[in-house]
Amino acid sequence: MHKTGMKFSLLAMSIMASGMVNASQSQPEYIEIMNDTARKIEARLAELNQFAVSPDYLYTIDQVDFPASHVPAFSNGKYLSINGIVYPVTTDNTVSAPMRHWSDESAMRNLFSFLGDEWELGWYQGGITFVNKTFGNYDYGNGCLLEYYPMADHIPGEYINKDYGLVRELETCFDNSMGDRPVYEAERVNPHHFAVHAQYANFIALEDYKNQLIAAHSPRAHYGKIANPVIGFYDQKTGQTDKITAISKGRPYTTINDIRRHGEQLYVSAVTAHNRVDIFDIETKEYQYSLGINLEGAAKIAVSDQYVLVSGKKGIAVYHNVTAEKHEIKEVKPFAYLVNNGAHSLELLGNKLLAASSTGYAVYDLASLSEGQTQKAMVEAPVGFATIDVKGNQLIAKQSQRVAMYDIEKFIADGYRFKEAAQAVYQVDGQHLSAKDLLLTDHGFVTLTDSVTTHVHTINAVTFTPNVSVPEAALTFSALPAEATVTSVLQDGEGASVLSLVANTRSMLNVRLLDRDTVEITNFTEVDMANVALDITAQNQYNWARLGQLDRLPAHTRIVLPITALNADKRFNTVDGSGVYDYSGMLKTMQGVSGAYGHEGTQNVFTSRFSTTTEHPLLDKLAAITANWDIEFTDRTIFDTQEAEWDANSAKRHMELLTNMAYIMSSDAFKQKLMNYKATYGHDMQIGPNVLKTESEYANFLNITLGENGFTNFRKAEDFQNPYGIVGRRGTMFGLSDEELDRIDRGDVNRFAHYMAEQLSRNYYMDCTPTPCSWKEQHLAKLIMDVMTELTDAGDLPYHQ
Repeated sequence: MHKTGMKFSLLAMSIMASGMVNASQSQPEYIEIMNDTARKIEARLAELNQFAVSPDYLYTIDQVDFPASHVPAFSNGKYLSINGIVYPVTTDNTVSAPMRHWSDESAMRNLFSFLGDEWELGWYQGGITFVNKTFGNYDYGNGCLLEYYPMADHIPGEYINKDYGLVRELETCFDNSMGDRPVYEAERVNPHHFAVHAQYANFIALEDYKNQLIAAHSPRAHYGKIANPVIGFYDQKTGQTDKITAISKGRPYTTINDIRRHGEQLYVSAVTAHNRVDIFDIETKEYQYSLGINLEGAAKIAVSDQYVLVSGKKGIAVYHNVTAEKHEIKEVKPFAYLVNNGAHSLELLGNKLLAASSTGYAVYDLASLSEGQTQKAMVEAPVGFATIDVKGNQLIAKQSQRVAMYDIEKFIADGYRFKEAAQAVYQVDGQHLSAKDLLLTDHGFVTLTDSVTTHVHTINAVTFTPNVSVPEAALTFSALPAEATVTSVLQDGEGASVLSLVANTRSMLNVRLLDRDTVEITNFTEVDMANVALDITAQNQYNWARLGQLDRLPAHTRIVLPITALNADKRFNTVDGSGVYDYSGMLKTMQGVSGAYGHEGTQNVFTSRFSTTTEHPLLDKLAAITANWDIEFTDRTIFDTQEAEWDANSAKRHMELLTNMAYIMSSDAFKQKLMNYKATYGHDMQIGPNVLKTESEYANFLNITLGENGFTNFRKAEDFQNPYGIVGRRGTMFGLSDEELDRIDRGDVNRFAHYMAEQLSRNYYMDCTPTPCSWKEQHLAKLIMDVMTELTDAGDLPYHQ
């Protein structure tokens, strides 16, 4: 935006006055945050751009309440209404922000509701700036901010990515106090060390040689000629850099698929663009020769003395690793094929190949290959990985939230099956780990993201030791440790604040870590339970850990106590008796930070469950719920002030209603009617803009509905809370007035069924519909109403209306 008149906060002015915007270099961890945020903004802009050309969502000036004096010159006469806020659409068919008082961010935050309070949003002529309050600044041209231009032609010529109209300025992203930087568990390497500008960074593969990190960068297509593929070399001891951009002058890379070091040679897969795998001398960076390979697909590679393996659409092609004359491109044909669909990470384990995808892995015996044959895997398993790497007797893998390290000999002895990892890292420096590629080193491991390499040198992991045990805690409710506190929940009078209530429908006796040192145990049910066993597991762990036993836990009761009251060393037996988890290292680095939906840090890494000797019909119903829904409460929203103050009874009714809905969605009755929708209702079911037709489409809708959902509850003064979602996350804002709850109690569920259908539709598409409460999901509403009525009439719900 590079003009005067822009919003300048006290933050911006103080930073500029301090002279800190003259820093010569950004901190790489902040570059990563900026690029990650930019990708989320771009995803939302792409979504908004679709709405901006859809007649279903567009209004004219006569249909909306929008001041004529505020209509921008570049308006095309159409408007979007999102959560009650009206946005002009530009002649470029993009969404512009309406002009408001400089201190009013609500219209802008309505578009980008996933941004937290750490971001400051500013308006200028329909556009928006995004500045992080911790490390950002407004030094345009040499600053640290993101700028959205709804009219791409207005973007200064030196910037690109006009598809989204978003400019990234990442020149001076740094701590406010450089002298007080904390001690980090990892060292992050700025992309410029690999001859890559942070704005255009899209690293794809990582290797090493002696002291050098080698990172391959292949920019996205919309960057055009301004950013070119490069293989960068960075010596971590001397700081020296080098790069490879072509096999010879005038023959630059246009796309790089992968790199792999083999001895003192670097193999560069450029199959999709150039039909070659190129071989370079790592010491001299000189081009040697190429293998001519014609193959469609991802073209990820693995290299041995005997073979070059390349992943493709039809499987993994196996080529003989032959040499050629200097600068020769030697055409080669596949020696054999391996049956595989979608492998994006290939690693050799002796004469075996481990091929991993996001949905599973396969192991192949290369020693038994025969010319011209297509070989099936000797082992397959539905355990997905983002990336894997092997060094010596260690295998490292990025698996969902964690980076896990396995002993290869044990992996082989277990029949090439992954069991519990010896070590697993969930956070580094208080942040979740991202990794497109991994590299094991002698002093930890290195992760690669789009824009930063992170060398994790201090391993704070959860560890697993097999065939040992520790004493198990046995707590007495009437004689809890002195540090413990006991409060009531969902009850009138003194008790836990409604805003502190965080439940999950999988376990209505909920155990969560408030921070690295504190455990919260909450019985949300009306049942007094005896002999309660409390278990937790972290994401992707293969076993449950037994925190301890509690002789009784009364109904609607919460206990908060130090985790060391359960085990002083934070070590717990697995429930199956196979060994001990040590969580001390993992918890040392973790930080719990609440978000608008769900929970970061310790509050979403762990899952809990319980068992009890108490028998009760409600507990049987709750045990049948498979839906994994977070339930939380809030009393504030930027966009709508029509809420009532919470009281315990209204919170209890909201929680019971959502529990009933989780039970309904988990029921066989709902699944049968959904999977046979056309046979039952005579037509396919429409969800949002699409019609579900195939069995896999219906199953996908059910899986997302059950497995990735959450509800942030508001107490409405009347009607329903607009069910807007949060971009890039599953879950919606939810809430009813007492009048609507009473209506449901009387058996009148029509209005609520439509509302719930809208909720589930928005969750399925991650905030798909910009007009709230339009109640167009008639097909899903009918299904919900039918099953809800059926189970209510049968008296089969956990909570009876």
